[in-house]
Formats: sequence, C-alpha cells, structure tokens
Amino acid sequence: IFKKLSIEQSPTETVLAGHKAGYMKISYVNVTQDGREFPSSAEMWVVPRDKYFFMFGGGYKQGDTAGPQEIRSILDTLSIK
Repeated sequence: IFKKLSIEQSPTETVLAGHKAGYMKISYVNVTQDGREFPSSAEMWVVPRDKYFFMFGGGYKQGDTAGPQEIRSILDTLSIK
C-alpha cells in the first residue's frame, strides 16, 4: 500500500502537550485501486501513559507547506491531563 516509502524523520524524542513523546515523519505514494498515485507525507506523535499510549497523526500532500502548519496549530491546543 505504501509505495516508495521513505523515512523523512526517524523516531526521535520530543515533547507534546508537556509530556515526553516520540515523533516520526514518513513519505510515500498512496496508490488507488484504479492506479492513480498520490504522493503523501504523514507525521505521528506517540505519548506513552502507564499501560497505554496516545497516538496523534496527520497526513498531507507531499510538498504542501500548509498541511504541517495546520497539524502543528491543532497539536498546540492539545492538553493531556
């Protein structure tokens, strides 16, 4: 499903909503059943909590500069108690 997958940012430690978290970014080409291709990027943040974790992610068209900014603006409002 993830054609031409590449890791843009391997998993790294970060902070999200004041909590230790992991972050990664991948790029890939999403191929539909009829063969159309959509170059995409995806970012993911994982916040471990006791025996479970929170996972936040978003995706957008490769090269889109507004997508990552919009995702970040949403994450900046996040509160984990």
